[in-house]
Amino acid sequence: MKHSLFIIILLHLTFILSGQRNLQFLQLEKVGSMKVTKIPLGSVITYSIKDGQGWYTSEIANFMYKEQLIFMADRTIPLKEITAFQYQRTWPKAIGRQIGLFGLSWSGYAFLGTLTDGKPETNYRKSDAIVTGTSLAVGLLLPKLISFRVKKIGKKYRLRLLDLRPE
Repeated sequence: MKHSLFIIILLHLTFILSGQRNLQFLQLEKVGSMKVTKIPLGSVITYSIKDGQGWYTSEIANFMYKEQLIFMADRTIPLKEITAFQYQRTWPKAIGRQIGLFGLSWSGYAFLGTLTDGKPETNYRKSDAIVTGTSLAVGLLLPKLISFRVKKIGKKYRLRLLDLRPE
């Protein structure tokens, strides 16, 4: 009885303490909307800063709430210095793959129909090759062209550091 009570208390404390780390995060808010993106400690983000050249990718190590500082693995950044975030989209890769498979199956069915229908007037035409080539090109280019989304901090989006742990 004593051991089971001890195990229950230990498990309860483990769950409480493991959830405390998830209560500290960087919040990206859209102005005028209830929709927010919470970025917890340990997340890898891609961002640009004022007077910076290009994009930086780093892991969030810690926050200082009073000073509004973000400690990254390689630098410390004031919250006001971040000008934009870059997110990787997952849907262009999936849609591009489906469009490419559509083109390949179009060509495969056209070629199979030419071989098996027994009519000499039907054959694999130039239009079948155009559909296949176009869909393969779109399927390969779509993920490369629109795989990232940039959210600029300013009028439309804002950043906040939040610590919801009990004191």
